[in-house]
Amino acid sequence: MRKSPDLEDGLRHLSVRLDDEAVEKATHHFYRLRSEAKGKEKGSVLGLTSYFKVSALYEWFSKRDLAAAKQTAYLVGRLESLFAFLSPCYLGWGSSSQLLYPLISDSEDLLRWNKQYFVPLLIKSAGRFFFENPNRHEYHSLQIRLALAGEWDLLVDRAKYFVSNSSNKFKLYSIDSGFYVALASGDIQAMESCINELLTPKVSRYRDKEISWGLEQRLFSPWPFMLTKIAKIHGYTLAIESSWMPNELLNISPLNSYVDSVEFLHDYSLFELFQPSESCAVQGIQSLSPRPQGIEPLSFAEAFSLVRK
Repeated sequence: MRKSPDLEDGLRHLSVRLDDEAVEKATHHFYRLRSEAKGKEKGSVLGLTSYFKVSALYEWFSKRDLAAAKQTAYLVGRLESLFAFLSPCYLGWGSSSQLLYPLISDSEDLLRWNKQYFVPLLIKSAGRFFFENPNRHEYHSLQIRLALAGEWDLLVDRAKYFVSNSSNKFKLYSIDSGFYVALASGDIQAMESCINELLTPKVSRYRDKEISWGLEQRLFSPWPFMLTKIAKIHGYTLAIESSWMPNELLNISPLNSYVDSVEFLHDYSLFELFQPSESCAVQGIQSLSPRPQGIEPLSFAEAFSLVRK
């Protein structure tokens, strides 16, 4: 039997990271570094992203202020997209964990942007694309985006391939593969079974302790939450009873509007076109930019075909 979250410990972990002057200091550093050399400002973006993660979690798990948590989660997603604009080929960016706060925010624009962001997954190593290797995290970063976008055929093919070809190191991700197959077919019972398995002590002791979840792991289980929320987006409500699943955050209730309350965000639109650079290992970077409402979204199949030209 898994113990319930120790909210007191989790909130204590957050509270020491709260800083009322964080936004002002980061904004000052951002403009100063940007004036010195293009690209130097990225560190300020990362620091402020971490601060808003702490704030979003605190808004919900301490104050129970759902609207504030969604707005602050939106800022996390905006800053992560800004970092991607500043360095679209940054190795390791575009991880699965970067969907967590957009999913909490319920911002349609953020979710649209994230399910089209493939650039770091299209980097090659030893002649093989990162997304093709079932023993790299990029494999799973593409899977969760395909699930969010509803690209079912490719998602299922890759899920089955993973089960047959992955190493023991990634064995626990076979549960996710089972979930994706069930999601694609609309099998609610099978989806619930996979989520409940992810929530067991045997699995969560590893999956909740991944390096991405340093802030969240004391409060809830991020992987089951993300997958359950994606199922909800596609119209499937899963009956999951666990103190590690923040059910109120699963309800899809976008705010009437989201505010770019960080001053330098006004300098960049969410759907800004990526710019070519010598440091980027992916060709045709502009054509791989996520597309706004009113334009057909970039599918992975299209993105891959553009890279192979």
